[in-house]
Amino acid sequence: MTDLEITKLCAEAMGEHINSRSSELMVYVDDGGLDMEYNPLHNDAQAMALVKKLSLFIECRFFADEEESQYWNVFQRGYGSSQVMSKDLNRAICECVAKMQATKPAP
Repeated sequence: MTDLEITKLCAEAMGEHINSRSSELMVYVDDGGLDMEYNPLHNDAQAMALVKKLSLFIECRFFADEEESQYWNVFQRGYGSSQVMSKDLNRAICECVAKMQATKPAP
């Protein structure tokens, strides 16, 4: 899944209307008549809004490898297949939401 596809699925999960101004590089949503750039992969507030709205669980895990790496494990109870682990917290959140959104039945 590309970053753009992940971002669009996150916007859908938040109930945002994706603006026609969106391009192959950026997603814009309508925000009270204004176009707002939507990019939770890089915007901490937008990523945290996803966590709160979808009641996601976040665990920090440390692995004693060469770099003593820290990973973020993000999941929602009942969506076991959407669990994601990444060194980047925002990416773990967005990929988890995108997986959940992609497996949702169409309305």
